[in-house]
Amino acid sequence: MGKIALLALYLKLFGHINKVRWSIYAVSIFALTILVMTPLDAILCGRVQGQDWGMVNPECYRTFAYGLAQGITSLLIDLYIIFLPIPIIMGLNLARRKKYGVLIIFLTGIVAVVADGIVMKFRVDLYLAKDPPWAGFIITLCRYVKILTP
Repeated sequence: MGKIALLALYLKLFGHINKVRWSIYAVSIFALTILVMTPLDAILCGRVQGQDWGMVNPECYRTFAYGLAQGITSLLIDLYIIFLPIPIIMGLNLARRKKYGVLIIFLTGIVAVVADGIVMKFRVDLYLAKDPPWAGFIITLCRYVKILTP
C-alpha cells in the first residue's frame, strides 16, 4: 500500500503530464498484483490440516517462486518511483542549489531499492533452501526498513 500511496502522490504532483499520468496508472495496477499475491502466498503455504507443525507444506515450494516474482515486481516499482520525478525536477525553473535539494529529497528512496536488492538475494536463498529461517528473518528486517523509509 505504501507504493500505491506514493504513486497517488506522484499523480497529484505530476498528473498534469499525460504520459506520466498514464504510466502511473499502469504501474499502480502492476503494484496491486503484490496485494493479491501476498495473501495468496499465505493461504497456499499454510499448514495442512492434520500435519505436524514442523512439517513443510509441499505447496510452499511453489510460493517461493511467487515470492521471487513479488521481489522482482517490488524492485521494478521502486526503481520507477525513484526515477520518475528526476527529469521533471531537472526541468523546473529553480536555482541549481534548490533543484538539487529537491532531487535529494526524492532520492532518499534509494534506501528502499537497496533493501529490495538485499531481499532479492535472500529470497533466492530461501528458494534454494540454503538457510530458510535466516533468509526469512533478513527478508522481514528489510521489509521493516522499507516501511520506515520516506
